[in-house]
Amino acid sequence: ENAWHDCRNATPYTARLENIDDGTYLETVVAGVVAEHELDAARVFGLGYSNGAHMLYRMAAESAGTFAGIEVNAANYSAAETYACEPLTEPVSVILVEGTADPLNPYEGGKAGFAGQDLGYVLSAQDSALMLAELNGVADDVTESVVGGTEGEAGAVTLTAYGADTATPVLLYTVEGGGHVIPNPVTSLPRLGGGTTEFLNAPAVAWEVFSQLP
Repeated sequence: ENAWHDCRNATPYTARLENIDDGTYLETVVAGVVAEHELDAARVFGLGYSNGAHMLYRMAAESAGTFAGIEVNAANYSAAETYACEPLTEPVSVILVEGTADPLNPYEGGKAGFAGQDLGYVLSAQDSALMLAELNGVADDVTESVVGGTEGEAGAVTLTAYGADTATPVLLYTVEGGGHVIPNPVTSLPRLGGGTTEFLNAPAVAWEVFSQLP
């Protein structure tokens, strides 16, 4: 029913209510694609949006190694009180793409959901990135830069990069005024999701970063 059984214990999704084993499902899909196309199983990467991004957090925790890196769009890491996954234990490369005006996934953290929907609680985008950077051992290696636009203005994109030159970087792209979207120049989501930016192509960034990892 168009939803994953992700890390959150408050979601109303049938996948969670019926305890669907989406972890094993994704492991099977990845293994099948790797075998069919003779790919390197150590260089498989996942891109997710919203509920799908939370599913990738779950895979990183409970199926370490299935994805060597993940890009999560519009999904801060779940707060402890609504987190139902095994704890993260293995380093994983992560790109976070988060909008400061996301109506479902609050950039500053807190209760997630829209118009009364309860999707549990999330950390702030900055705390999510820092937690992942600490796990990867790169929290002390941090730089900040403006990727595009004018800092503070709508559409501007800033990058907080932890361990940018390491094998397991954590990169947080913050879109000023950005909503619950995947920034890119090709497709758009309903206006209900909020604003986007012309200065970031999130899927292209994932390829640029992950393809260069050792």
